[in-house]
Amino acid sequence: MKKILLLIAFVLGISASYAQSNGKMKGLSDSEKADKAIKHLTKVMTLSPDQAVKVKEAVTKRISEISALRASNTTDKKALRASIMKVRENWDTELKSIVSPEQFEKYTLMKNQAKQKRMENKPNKKSKATQAIETPEEAENLF
Repeated sequence: MKKILLLIAFVLGISASYAQSNGKMKGLSDSEKADKAIKHLTKVMTLSPDQAVKVKEAVTKRISEISALRASNTTDKKALRASIMKVRENWDTELKSIVSPEQFEKYTLMKNQAKQKRMENKPNKKSKATQAIETPEEAENLF
């Protein structure tokens, strides 16, 4: 009986740790992340070989800057987020100077679709206590 309970606890522990490691880019080096990103951007935006080289340089720069910011062990998450947003804005400007307006439109569309997908998958963070209570029955259900 103890062996069965130990086995069940082990399986649950493994599955919980596997569920938490959702990041597709976690564990990859900066160059691997850049290769994966450029492959995806080339496919989506139909980049020419010359554009692909320039975009890869810009992607590598962006990824290394963001990695350096995250490695700086900043405890102020708002400042870290603002710094990363600044790097991403610079990336957008640099990308816009490399690709055609049609290609940048494809990139913008892809970025907006990804954002929308993240928002759909994001759980509702409002707790029951912060939601509006309209009837006495709803108030009773809180406790």
